[in-house]
Amino acid sequence: MPAEAARVEHEAELAVVIGQTMRRVTARGTLEGIAGYCCANDVTARDVQHFDAITHA
Repeated sequence: MPAEAARVEHEAELAVVIGQTMRRVTARGTLEGIAGYCCANDVTARDVQHFDAITHA
């Protein structure tokens, strides 16, 4: 983590692994493009994220 990060949040998420490029598919057809699922760990330094959004806007 960055040393300047004071507000760090974490989330456990379900990630969907997309196995192929698809365009203009139906809702049912999207299932064919899913290669699998896995757990994801999303860690964000909210204060650093907010500062970065302001300075690069």
